[in-house]
Amino acid sequence: MNNEDFLKDVCPNHTEKSKWNKSELLQILELHEKQLIIEVLEQQQARIEELEDDNNEFENQVLSLDHECNNLGHELQDIKTKIEDKDGEIEELQAEIEKLKKDSEWISVDDRLPEENQIVLSHFTGVYAADVVEFWSDRVNNHFGNQPATHWMPLPKPPEVE
Repeated sequence: MNNEDFLKDVCPNHTEKSKWNKSELLQILELHEKQLIIEVLEQQQARIEELEDDNNEFENQVLSLDHECNNLGHELQDIKTKIEDKDGEIEELQAEIEKLKKDSEWISVDDRLPEENQIVLSHFTGVYAADVVEFWSDRVNNHFGNQPATHWMPLPKPPEVE
C-alpha cells in the first residue's frame, strides 16, 4: 500500500485542499510504518511456522530412517549369524564328503592292507572284476579270498532297517 492510499484509508474525510500539519503527518507516517512492520512480522511468523512444520516433518523422517537403520542392522546381524552357521555346516559337509571320497577310493595293496578278517571289496590281478571277500594273512602271504588282489576298499555301512 502506498502512502497516498494509506492516507485515504486513515483519513477518509481529508480532501486535497486540506492542509496537513507536521505533527499529524508524523503520526500518520508512524502509524503506517508500524502497520508495515506488523505485516512483515506476520509474514515472518507465518514463514517461521512453515519452517517449524518442515523441521518437525524432517525430524520425524530422520527418526523413521534411524529406526529403519537399527532394524536393518539387527537383520544384517541375524543374516551374518545364519551365514556363519551355514559356513560351519558347509565345512562339516565338505569334511564328510572328503571322508566318503577317501573311503570309496580303491586302495593299492602296496599302500595299505585291510585289518585282519575285515570283509572288503577287492579287485583282482588281470581280471576286470571285483568281489566281496574276507582278507586274511598267514604271515607270509596276504589273501583276498582265493585270488591275488591289486586293490581293495572297505564296504560301506549297511543301511539302517526300522
